[in-house]
Amino acid sequence: MKTPRVAVILCTYNMARYLPEALESALGLRYPELDVVVVDDGSTDETPELIRSKYRDRVRYVRQANQGLFAARNAGAAAAPEADYYSIMDADDRIHPLKVWDEVAFLERHPHVVFCFSNLVSFRADSDNSWLVWQGRDLLGGDEAWGEIANPIEKIAKCNAFTSVATIRAAALRAVGFYDDTLRCSGDMDLAIRITRVGGFGFINKPRYFWRCEDQGMTSYVRDRILVYMRIFEKVWQDPAGYRPGELLLLKQFEGECLSRGLRGIVRGKYDPQLLEYIGTKMRAEGYRMAGAKVWLAKAIMALGLAPFLSAWGARRQRNRRNRTKKADMEAILRDLTPCFDRVSP
Repeated sequence: MKTPRVAVILCTYNMARYLPEALESALGLRYPELDVVVVDDGSTDETPELIRSKYRDRVRYVRQANQGLFAARNAGAAAAPEADYYSIMDADDRIHPLKVWDEVAFLERHPHVVFCFSNLVSFRADSDNSWLVWQGRDLLGGDEAWGEIANPIEKIAKCNAFTSVATIRAAALRAVGFYDDTLRCSGDMDLAIRITRVGGFGFINKPRYFWRCEDQGMTSYVRDRILVYMRIFEKVWQDPAGYRPGELLLLKQFEGECLSRGLRGIVRGKYDPQLLEYIGTKMRAEGYRMAGAKVWLAKAIMALGLAPFLSAWGARRQRNRRNRTKKADMEAILRDLTPCFDRVSP
């Protein structure tokens, strides 16, 4: 049986200081039919020279004018049209040698599943701590080593999107029209929602992706992100075909949660405060519960100058939650070369 061909799509923008580490991990993948595609989205640092001097014959290099992350990923897919699967990574991260092997093996054994992702280890260069981002019981309902995710839209709402770290079936990506390159952010969430219409999600409950959590990459914060969220949901309501009634209900609830997150983000200084009235109007128009009270409370907190205290409290709460999470020893994980599956073919 023919081994499926995989293209690792690595997009970069002024990430030359991290790029060698990312590339060496991608080139070190233990998978026989592999291409590494580097899309340089208009970098102004030494990225072109780095590729020419060290990686010219080892990767496919695509350089384009700066168009944003999702246009770059689409360009990476276009540069490898023969691929059966696309595996996505960022230029400041690292991947485990068996990531692609395990994910492709799962996809090959489950033809109705369209993309598969592995657990994340989040780390910072200035810290000795690292932590697992997802708990298997949250995504699979138990501590299984792998499995198909039930109710994927519910999991997208609770656990964030997964397509930024997934291996995706090329046919499925073509079927939904690739990434929406008109979105400045949250294109991963958009793709994850749309791709549920054509197949299921698989999860490998082993740390296979190492995510540098320092907010310095191509996905840095956008202060009007809530407007992008609303655009994503508008696309769902304009074209609801393919979603089951229960999924549409979940998406409506998810939209309300995004509006509530927007309020909290404004209070904590993450989003543009001028969007407060927009959120309030949207919540009232959609009939969300306690919309007026939530907006009034947000305004009161900001007027009383309590926002910095709430922001600090939220940051402490997040750190404590991470400290209670089982810490992952990255070196031990890298030494663990035990695959979930002993072969790629089904």
